[in-house]
Amino acid sequence: MSTPRPVAPPNEAASEQQLIHSEQLASLGILAAGVAHEIMNPLASVLAGVEALRRRITGMAGPPPENFVPGAERILDILERETCRARDIANRMMLLARPVSEARTWLDVNRAVEDTVALLRYQMNVQGIRAVLDLERDLPPILARGGGVRSVCTNLVMNAVQAMSRGGTLTVRTRGRDGAVSIEVEDTGPGIPSDRLNRIWDPFYTTKPPGKGTGLGLSISQTIVEQHDGAIHVQNVEPHGARFVVELPVRPRR
Repeated sequence: MSTPRPVAPPNEAASEQQLIHSEQLASLGILAAGVAHEIMNPLASVLAGVEALRRRITGMAGPPPENFVPGAERILDILERETCRARDIANRMMLLARPVSEARTWLDVNRAVEDTVALLRYQMNVQGIRAVLDLERDLPPILARGGGVRSVCTNLVMNAVQAMSRGGTLTVRTRGRDGAVSIEVEDTGPGIPSDRLNRIWDPFYTTKPPGKGTGLGLSISQTIVEQHDGAIHVQNVEPHGARFVVELPVRPRR
């Protein structure tokens, strides 16, 4: 007769499940990067084939043959555009999966924001969410770990999207001043109860339904921002919604 396995206390069991889920998400990120990398090769082959066909059509002398497909150049244009779009998506997936411990390089914050919103565009369309990008032109690049900053952008935008299950408006702003760059992510969801505003940074604390989040995203984002000598804070927006603001120095001290 087997000995019954001891049952962990509810809080301990929940924490264990959240840790397991976090490990699964990390593994999924690695898998996504691998899949994206493998997709790049056939996409490159398709683009090469499109270019070869385009050169052949351009080099034709005299009238086209009887079996020539009408509008072939237009078809090739569509194939090239859509293949390039798939390649860009794969590139964004690979960038998102880069380790946050990578060396710091000069990062285009506007590009990181645009990539993040592009990756979540499908889900926003499904939920009826309108995206507004208010990005400052000539924003200075920042010296940062690109994977970490992109992870912060993704967490904040995903939280905003999940807060607007019945539709709404996502607004992302970037601004540069006094040697720093700020990223604002604002939603028109229900907002955050005032008594929970300080708790949302605690590890494993979440207001989402079971299976919708581990409660680690904001805690990890705060850690990444602080490692860049930056700051992150949240405020409710009237009449409803929440706004997260990330401030990052152009050149961190550490």
